[in-house]
Amino acid sequence: MPSPYPPKRRSEFRRCPHRSEGVPVVKLILIGTGPGEPDLLTLRAIRCLRKARLVFAPLARSGESRAYRTVKEFLPKDTQVVFLPFHDQEDFAALAREVVRAISSGHHKQAVFLVLGDPLLYSSFFRLFSALRTLLPDLTLEVIPGVSAFQLTAAYATLPLTQKEEVLTLAPATLPEDRLGALAELSDTLILYKLTALKDRESLRRLSAKFPLCLLGEDLGGVNRLTFSPSSFEGISYLSLLVLKKHPPHGTISEEGVETMENFEFHNPTRVLFGKGTTDRVGEICAGFGKRVLFVYGGGSIKKTGLYDRLQQSLTQHNLEVFELPGIKPNPTLSKVREGVRLCKEKNIEVVLAVGGGSVLDSAKIIAAGARYEGDPWDFFIDKSKVPGRIPLVTVLTLAATGSEMNHNAVITNEATKEKLGLGHPALFPDVSILDPENTFTVPKDHTVYGVVDMMAHVFEQYFHKTPETPLQDRLAESIMKTIIEYTPRVLENPKDYDARATIMWCGTLALNHLIEAGVEGDWSSHDIEHELSAFYDIPHGAGLAIVFPQWMTYVLDEIPGKFAQFAERVWGIPRGNRSDEDLGRAGIERTREWFREIGAPTTLREVGIGEELFETMAEKATKRGPLGSVKKLEKEDVLAILRMCL
Repeated sequence: MPSPYPPKRRSEFRRCPHRSEGVPVVKLILIGTGPGEPDLLTLRAIRCLRKARLVFAPLARSGESRAYRTVKEFLPKDTQVVFLPFHDQEDFAALAREVVRAISSGHHKQAVFLVLGDPLLYSSFFRLFSALRTLLPDLTLEVIPGVSAFQLTAAYATLPLTQKEEVLTLAPATLPEDRLGALAELSDTLILYKLTALKDRESLRRLSAKFPLCLLGEDLGGVNRLTFSPSSFEGISYLSLLVLKKHPPHGTISEEGVETMENFEFHNPTRVLFGKGTTDRVGEICAGFGKRVLFVYGGGSIKKTGLYDRLQQSLTQHNLEVFELPGIKPNPTLSKVREGVRLCKEKNIEVVLAVGGGSVLDSAKIIAAGARYEGDPWDFFIDKSKVPGRIPLVTVLTLAATGSEMNHNAVITNEATKEKLGLGHPALFPDVSILDPENTFTVPKDHTVYGVVDMMAHVFEQYFHKTPETPLQDRLAESIMKTIIEYTPRVLENPKDYDARATIMWCGTLALNHLIEAGVEGDWSSHDIEHELSAFYDIPHGAGLAIVFPQWMTYVLDEIPGKFAQFAERVWGIPRGNRSDEDLGRAGIERTREWFREIGAPTTLREVGIGEELFETMAEKATKRGPLGSVKKLEKEDVLAILRMCL
């Protein structure tokens, strides 16, 4: 079939009034980059990329596009890359002028244009190409196809799309429902694109019910994400499609390796004593593990509130020998952990008692493990297999925030190297945790706020993910977030409101006791970025998270717009109206930022006195062990971009 864009004759070129003077005859090579996996590029595409001197790539809202990330390893270092903001405008004439300027300035005779997927399927490029031909009538085009998303979906599912005389139809899900119904009658296999642009998700459910096989393929770049017979079309990502088939062949579809909810093993051995008066049982509990107790606590506030005397009385009543380690800082340090380990070994400590917030509890966990280790406890953070177990650990929580009272995590700062690292190991679950909400009555407002932000951030890390088919985990996470949002104003207004304090305390525990992360792949890159801020500047962890998280959300919005839209609707109650997933998700992100401000948390680095002087160092340290996160793999440049957004 002849090209719909036949080359113009030279005489026509000269007569064109729009031609830019000095622009040579140019050849554009249109490369389909496939779904985002470099090893799915064609050899022809790779050969072309290795010779490219000028490359045009779509610009994602969050920065460089997946199409560019897919090919950049094959480009020469001196290749000029021009990013075009397709998502921001429909003015293809303006984009065409930008392309011509780039070509003219470098006197290029050939340029490469990148398109995600296959360029001949639902690509905006040809609208741009039409505009370009008015400026460059002698422009020629070569197309190098890419693997399409529907081909990859079928390949992952080992599903033949058509056989014999079966009819295959490819259509946008945004067609009127009656037209989709007509196509469903005609087709043996119906493939639907543009799912996130469809406002009425129920129409997808009604349509899919007509087909024995319904297969949802989501965001297939580098990850096999398929869901057979999805129960919901909420939270689907932009790069999603639906394969509907009337006659699935027997024995050809294997669900082995198809990713739905992750497999998991859930075990939480921590015994929790919750409620009024439970503090007085500390002596009884510790005595069950031994007679020699290391009492670990923070800066002395427990003495001002009377909690210290109350605990000592209970310990004395049970004839326990108590040794103290005070002075744990809000960002707990390795030097204090080493001091605690030394005390454990010198005094033959049998049980560690941690009284405080997450910093005290985290320190006590590593101290208890270090008591059984001959080397330096920092070794655990380099290689967690070196954790040998621990001596018994009892905690009394005084600040609702980290969830450390019922999880196997710990975060410690190495002052010498300016590293703040986290560790998760089954041996770090406390044996018993005492949660008496009355012990949080005297927590200052700013620490209460930072604790609330921390627990919200913990839920965020486990809620924003790409694992499909996690409706229960989503609902559990949403209920925790909504409860925190509802009860935080009550706590701030009346710090001695027992019911509000109790609710917030239990929210903090459930936010990170590994329940809502069961079956999902969390992200945790925002915590990694914040750890650099608090390691270098010693700011409160919750303050750093309030600054980083909304910017991370904005940066990765394009990766899971459906999930952010779900967050906006279900958690913040923002009506969808006629908004796209991206616009609705953006509204949810902005509401999150506003809420942080409302409760008194900072939302910019300048508010806490931090500039960009150490951004390079922090970004390099954050990623020195590899890319961060799972929603979007963050390299050093990505971390830098997010930090700059935080200013």
